[in-house]
Amino acid sequence: MAKLEDDFREGKGYEQTTDMGLIYQAQSRQTQGWVVLADLYMPMVYRWSRQKGLQPADASDIVQQVFAKLWSSIHQFSKASPNDSFRAWLRTITKNEILNNARTPPEALLGEPLNVGENRDSGADEERPRDVAMDLGLSATAVRQARFRVVSFLRKELGAFNKG
Repeated sequence: MAKLEDDFREGKGYEQTTDMGLIYQAQSRQTQGWVVLADLYMPMVYRWSRQKGLQPADASDIVQQVFAKLWSSIHQFSKASPNDSFRAWLRTITKNEILNNARTPPEALLGEPLNVGENRDSGADEERPRDVAMDLGLSATAVRQARFRVVSFLRKELGAFNKG
């Protein structure tokens, strides 16, 4: 991630055209073609992601997702007309990956349902704040108040997310 962020700050990743020989190498799974392709275009995908407002870690994730998609679909790229551009095709893949990630509900990112409801039947809610309070040197009441604020904030944010 640090190299991509450095390249982003230095403005790398703005080569003008893509050599079709490089594309053919990548399409035939030649290692050297993929190394050069990654070196040229990972900074560009990272830049596009950061320009869309993603944080560095999220932009790095997009780079990985785009290159995984590229690996499975590069055989579909062809320069049928002079206006066809590998860069435009790659930018479309990047845009779609960013949009797909934006549409992914937060609970899907966690790998399990996000349950912000309270379960007072089990008694676990009473024990956990006590344990956390001891670890942090706070009162159990302070921990419960902080948890209430966080849960309220999450409900508000997730409600706005679901409406948007």
